[in-house]
Amino acid sequence: MFGRKQTGAGKDGPEVTTGQPTPPLLGGAGDNPEPSRAQPMAAPRPAVASVAPARPTEVTPVARPVMAKPEPPRPEPAKSSQVEGKKLLVGKDIYLSGEITACDLLIVEGRIEATLKNSVAVEIAESGTFKGTAEIEKADVSGVFEGDLTVRDRLILRRSGRVRGKLRYGSIQIEPGGEISGSIEILPKPAVMAEVQAATGD
Repeated sequence: MFGRKQTGAGKDGPEVTTGQPTPPLLGGAGDNPEPSRAQPMAAPRPAVASVAPARPTEVTPVARPVMAKPEPPRPEPAKSSQVEGKKLLVGKDIYLSGEITACDLLIVEGRIEATLKNSVAVEIAESGTFKGTAEIEKADVSGVFEGDLTVRDRLILRRSGRVRGKLRYGSIQIEPGGEISGSIEILPKPAVMAEVQAATGD
């Protein structure tokens, strides 16, 4: 067979080589003839991370600003700021009856049953009621007037104003919504009245 070394008859006989190299022997003298066995590698252990339980997130309520509702515009008084002198205010939930004289400005927010003479101006608020007779220079009515009203100069009737009865005025301004019921008479202008008085001698 090829690959084997054949020797001659003697120990020192010639060696015959077949032409095939002889494979070298593994290991040397004194080496362990048993092949080395590979030690099995330990499988890597998965890393375990400790996870703390999630805490519930505290939500702080945010206070929302409360939008205040705008108040409806209140009717402006006729010319109360321009009237100087003696003023009388009848507040809400107040009832007054009798005769009122020599009052430069009467403001009615409650209820009045009276006769108003020798006065300059009257203002009846939206919550006010005047029943009786009034003879004045100027009037601003946002509430209710019932009776006999004479305004020699100017009458302003607001959108919430009501005039019932006999009305006489020199000039008038009525806002949309204002109501007048009863008899109405327009007073002559002061110049015309002066001419009439001069002609009659009064």
